[in-house]
Amino acid sequence: MLEQVRLDGGHGLGMAVQTTYQFLEPRSGSNCRQWFLKGHKIRAEILSRATVGPEPRTPEEIAHDFGVPIEAVRDAVHYCLHKVIHLAAEHYHYGWSAEELMRQHADLRPEEVYAALTYFFLGGRQAKSALK
Repeated sequence: MLEQVRLDGGHGLGMAVQTTYQFLEPRSGSNCRQWFLKGHKIRAEILSRATVGPEPRTPEEIAHDFGVPIEAVRDAVHYCLHKVIHLAAEHYHYGWSAEELMRQHADLRPEEVYAALTYFFLGGRQAKSALK
């Protein structure tokens, strides 16, 4: 993780965690606003989601299956987890509903906001363990 990304959106939530991703980048010309693995058509979310759910897989298993470095999987999990934490923090701090989060983050589609909140409430702990 090498690039610096501000996660508090200027809202002053004390979440100005600065992180850089060696293996992730936004895709120019794509309608998808999520980040991808550099040099691949794989969204970070795809790798991260494989670490949670009824049959969570290890970062090593995911890296092997997708043919990517394990560090790329860790970057993807970190990126997705911190995006989710930011939205959840605003939900708790300001009492914002999903609808208000969408108004405040016009760059996110409704399904992204709902998915982030659901992910945090149902599976966030599993993703955190994948970062270790």
